[in-house]
Amino acid sequence: MQGDYHHVGVPISGLTVEASAAPPGQGKNIYALGLIAKMFDLNIPKLEKLLGERFTGKDPSILNNALAAFHAGYSHSLGNILETFQVRLTPKKKDGHQVVMNGNEALGYGLIAAGVRFGAGYPITPWSDIMELLRRELPKYGGTFIQTEDEIAAVSMAIRCQLRRRVAVTGSSGPGISLKTEALGLGRHGRNAARHR
Repeated sequence: MQGDYHHVGVPISGLTVEASAAPPGQGKNIYALGLIAKMFDLNIPKLEKLLGERFTGKDPSILNNALAAFHAGYSHSLGNILETFQVRLTPKKKDGHQVVMNGNEALGYGLIAAGVRFGAGYPITPWSDIMELLRRELPKYGGTFIQTEDEIAAVSMAIRCQLRRRVAVTGSSGPGISLKTEALGLGRHGRNAARHR
């Protein structure tokens, strides 16, 4: 809602050029870091140390320009923004347990929840994480996962299960899917033939 936020304009590009001897276009992110440090009362010595570490081994003028931009941002007048800015928190009561997982884990458990009870695959990023999860978890639900000798064997096993009306899965990366295309075409033909029997 419009009343829940307000815009504060800061001409960062021009102010950075005024504050630093760095070429135009450089140092804006460091200037913005100074602004944020002021707004959120961050630890300035720690940030200066981090900037020093970031530019270690480079020409000392680069660090000097970065620190100049940082302090200019920190010193920029924010008017009464800090006094008027308010964070509105509306705590919500949470029921049940919160689950934290990455996308590959969510996909793997989603496949199990969808009824997949057979999987076949060959290790390759990013599929390997999902494959390992299925190999570990499918037996708990009466399922099986087989690591095959190559991509073509994996897709062929999954197609065979599908032709027997079982929910199966395989996966891969982009190049791995390319290896599977001939078998996928054959599997589609076999499925259509099975329907017409």
